[in-house]
Amino acid sequence: HESFGLVVVESLASGVPTVASRTGGIREIVRHGRNGLLVSSYRKSSAFARAIIQLGENRRLAKSLGANGRKTCVTTFRWEKTVHRLERLYRRKSGDEKEPRDAEAWQREADGPES
Repeated sequence: HESFGLVVVESLASGVPTVASRTGGIREIVRHGRNGLLVSSYRKSSAFARAIIQLGENRRLAKSLGANGRKTCVTTFRWEKTVHRLERLYRRKSGDEKEPRDAEAWQREADGPES
C-alpha cells in the first residue's frame, strides 16, 4: 500500500492512460473514469487485465484519461504549488501564520545576493 503513489503520478504526468489500485493515497490522485481507472481487486491480475482491455477497446476513453491525467499533474503537482503548501504547513505547525512566499521569492533567497 503506497501512501502517496509516486509511480502513479509519474504515469499520469506522462499522459498515458493510467490503471491503478484503489488503495491508500492513490485514491486521492486518480479519479476513476476521469483521469485514470481504479481497480478494487488489486490482488488479482485479471482485474487489471480487464481495465487494460477496456482501454484497448475504447481509444477515446484511453486518450481522454491520458490527457486528463497529464492535466491533473500539471495543475496539482507543480513545484510552485507544492512549495506553497509545504511552507504553509510548516508555518502553521511552528505557530508562524505569515502568508507563504511565492516561488520567485524562494528562488531569490536560494540564489543569494547578486554579485
